[in-house]
Amino acid sequence: MFIPKEIIQNWLMGFGWVAKAARRYHSTGINADPVEARKVFDLYVRFAPVAGKDVLEIGPGQTLEVLDYALAEGARSCAATDVADYLSYERVRRSGIAYRVCQGKTLPFDSEQFDLIWSYTVFAHLRFPDITVGECFRVLRKGACSSPTLILATTRRMALLTPAGFSSA
Repeated sequence: MFIPKEIIQNWLMGFGWVAKAARRYHSTGINADPVEARKVFDLYVRFAPVAGKDVLEIGPGQTLEVLDYALAEGARSCAATDVADYLSYERVRRSGIAYRVCQGKTLPFDSEQFDLIWSYTVFAHLRFPDITVGECFRVLRKGACSSPTLILATTRRMALLTPAGFSSA
C-alpha cells in the first residue's frame, strides 16, 4: 500500500460524482465469492462465536455472505453498513440483514446495540478511522455479554479489541 495514494483516493471519494463513478467500476473485498466469504467467517469465529449475538459488519461491499453464515450459525441478528450502496434492494431484502449506508463519521445504529463487530480489509480505506473506532465502541453493548468484541482484519493480520484490551494475531 502506498499511503499518499490512499490518502488522495479517500479525499476524492468525498466528492459525490467521484464516488458515483467509482461504484460503477470498483470491486469490493471478496466480491460475494462464497469460498472466500467462508474463509473470512471461519477466521472471525476463531476469536468470537456468533451464536446468540447481534453482529455488525462494517464495509461488506458487495458481500453479505459472511453475515449469511453468521445467521446460519445462530447469530440473533446481523447488520451491515457501508459508505456506498453496493447491494441491490432485492439482495438485502432476501438476506434478512439490516443494511444501512452511512457517511463514515457516525454509525447509523443505536448505542450498545451489538455484541460483535467485524471489518475485513476496510479500515485502510476509511476517511475517518479514529472516529469510526470510537463509533464502534459506542454501538458495542457493554456488560450484556461476557466480551463485546471488535475484530479488524486484513489479508495478513487481525486485531481483536475487547474490554480487556487489544491483541493481534
